[in-house]
Amino acid sequence: MLFSPESGEVIQQLSPPQGMHFFGHAVFSEDATQLYVTAGLSASSEGQILVYHQQDSGWSLSEQWSLGGLGPHQLMLLPQQRLVVAVGGIHTQGREKLNLDSMQPALLYLDSRSGKVLQRRELNNPQLSIRHLSYSKASDTVWLACQGQNPEQEVTSLIYSHKGNQLCQALGADADYWALFNQYIGSIVSSNGKLIASSPRGAKLAVWSEQSRELEQLMQIDDVCGLAASQHSWFASTGQGQLIQPSNKLQRQQTAWQWDNHLSVLAL
Repeated sequence: MLFSPESGEVIQQLSPPQGMHFFGHAVFSEDATQLYVTAGLSASSEGQILVYHQQDSGWSLSEQWSLGGLGPHQLMLLPQQRLVVAVGGIHTQGREKLNLDSMQPALLYLDSRSGKVLQRRELNNPQLSIRHLSYSKASDTVWLACQGQNPEQEVTSLIYSHKGNQLCQALGADADYWALFNQYIGSIVSSNGKLIASSPRGAKLAVWSEQSRELEQLMQIDDVCGLAASQHSWFASTGQGQLIQPSNKLQRQQTAWQWDNHLSVLAL
């Protein structure tokens, strides 16, 4: 659904091609004339990027780029015409997961002009589904938020970083606090040298230093998930209506809305 952020007016509702479904995330090009959307074939979950272009008559599908992976989720536009995609690796039918023993999650970098795959990186644990991303422009680092798919497996990290031609690096590898996140990171955001992650299943909101990679704060907040950053601060939201902002101490504002999993800050 495309709508005006100023008025809330619906501009256009987009639908995937027949036999496909969206995976819940999209991003505009820098000039806002293109929209990149993660999608998949309903029969196989084979991932694609659908590219919509703005025309005088509205938005229309112009290109489809195959990803060579299953279940793509969040994607981000980076400097130098790069598009980074979190490929979860899971084949689903409805809510049922069909390939947990053979899943192949990956981090993909594409040329945002052609869809050419520039780089592919995988994790050392194939049962960590890569779902959400954040980007630190200062260090040109992509942060990966994962969700464990084997409840009998003790995960050694749920967050990884990637930069340049390096391998993905685990954050807080083997730290004892990961068990508190219940195998689930819901959102992640980089803000002024801090990395913030939420776990609604674990009721945890955590803050790390990006430079030292050390955990600085671990807060118990029920149903916390949405995260977003502005120029000077970050915000979190909960399904119980709270908006949270750091200052000298954590500020919590109760609202009338039940916030969903993700949050954005707009400069209008």
